Amino acid sequence: MLRDEGLSISEGYDIFQDKEKNLMHTPLSLCHEGDRVMIHRILGNGGFRKRLIELGLRKGKELTVVRYAPLRDPMEICIDGCHVSLRVEEAEKIDVEMIQNSSNE
Repeated sequence: MLRDEGLSISEGYDIFQDKEKNLMHTPLSLCHEGDRVMIHRILGNGGFRKRLIELGLRKGKELTVVRYAPLRDPMEICIDGCHVSLRVEEAEKIDVEMIQNSSNE
């Protein structure tokens, strides 16, 4: 399953490790407020993917998780100085690599 693609899952977490590059990837929806991340890939297709690209979300772009709404949906991110709200369901389809964890500030 995932091992065929060169990925492994960390037990108990939805964090993927790319064995070739030794990088950790996680869905954006699991990041915490204050985390700085880099987009690794965007899953999905069609209008959804086009909308994210138009909002500036592309592979290699850095963004910061600003905050979550009180019921944890939607979430606010900051990319290139612009604040964007995403549904958590949409954020689940964006794999990111951690740059700076909010607890490491």
